[in-house]
Amino acid sequence: MRARSTRPSFSALLLAGSLFAAGCASAPQAPPAAAGPTLEASARLCNEATRALFFDQAGVPASDEPVDLVLTPDAIWVLFEPARLLRVERGSGSTELRMLTGDAAEHWTALALDPLDGSLWIAASPFHLKHLTTQQSLETVRLPQILGEGSFTQLGLTRDEIWAHPPLAEHELWRFDRTGKLLGEAFPRSASGEQPVTSGELLLGSLRLELGRDGQLLAWRWSDGAVFAAVGSGDWQPAEEPLLAAAPRFSGIAGTAVGTQHEQWFFPNRVHNLFYLGDEAALLGDATIPAGRGWPQTVVWLRRDGEVKPVLESCAGAGRRGLLAVRADGRGFAGLTDQALIVGSLAAGS
Repeated sequence: MRARSTRPSFSALLLAGSLFAAGCASAPQAPPAAAGPTLEASARLCNEATRALFFDQAGVPASDEPVDLVLTPDAIWVLFEPARLLRVERGSGSTELRMLTGDAAEHWTALALDPLDGSLWIAASPFHLKHLTTQQSLETVRLPQILGEGSFTQLGLTRDEIWAHPPLAEHELWRFDRTGKLLGEAFPRSASGEQPVTSGELLLGSLRLELGRDGQLLAWRWSDGAVFAAVGSGDWQPAEEPLLAAAPRFSGIAGTAVGTQHEQWFFPNRVHNLFYLGDEAALLGDATIPAGRGWPQTVVWLRRDGEVKPVLESCAGAGRRGLLAVRADGRGFAGLTDQALIVGSLAAGS
């Protein structure tokens, strides 16, 4: 039997008619100023109004690993490896859950929302796509021009095309239509040959697909901060997202409250995804590493006084590795940890 971890910041009892537990802990109080530089604590995401659905209570096997999530007007969809999709109804009443699983030989690696009709697309191995239609039918879309045993690490859609990020390829992105036909490529990894491609860049790439304001598909080249927007027919044009352009790219480690009982360390260049706190752009960073005992916090990058600065969100008790992904819309937000789905509204201020 799997040992159950202590969850001090969430109610141990289920709410009536719901699997959600209430009360995500707010960020801890900062140490006295004399203790040294300390990052600002934020409670925009994790606060007393936040609710948490723990995956073991929802029937998800302990061996499954949460990967990503998307929001639709009526549901939150969570993707798990190796091949599971969890649907959680959005609403204040009883929580309705539904799970879909893939074939034993499949491995699901990426999830994206189709802006054309609100359906879902999943990247699966060996190289193919799964399409969950608006009628909740899970269909397989073959990619006859693609050979190999791998899968795409990212997916992004516009109204007329699917963009996928392949590992170990000469281009960062491949372009498909909705029947699985390969239409083209974009963003060569080494255009001139003057800058050799490292093994890490060959596997993971230096380009990230993000969703901008109003759901516009963006490509962020984090190596130099350049941002591009998909404009259809295989074209990308330079775009502006000041937060991405100025996000930290240096390798190294940073500390906060060093020398105190609250001392923590984090890697500034490890980020997860772009999201929006109302009109404010936010970039989800990595989890902190506490120097002593305690739960890790999550770094969130925001623009403050013309600069990009980190703040700390604490979802104590909801996961061992901080927040892995956050998606937000006009109704609120959903965040993903290794143990739970957290749901709430966006609090004013920070």
